[in-house]
Amino acid sequence: MILDLDQLIAPYFDKYPNEWLLFEATDTDEHDWPTKVQFVAHDPSRQVIANIVVEKNLDDTLVRFAGDILPKGWHAALSNAL
Repeated sequence: MILDLDQLIAPYFDKYPNEWLLFEATDTDEHDWPTKVQFVAHDPSRQVIANIVVEKNLDDTLVRFAGDILPKGWHAALSNAL
């Protein structure tokens, strides 16, 4: 399932390199893993993305960095709440 999710969001990695990408999960599987996502926003700043989540009151989100590595000091994590 991870491969399928990566395929869904891969086009945005090329379009917005080295930026944070925000997606809203519109459908999930039996394990609550996103199977469909809606692109919401992109920005070089992770804080801007967090602000958008709060402003739009989004619940089921996926945030990914569109680069080979995360910025220094950042760690990857999955969460359904900020």
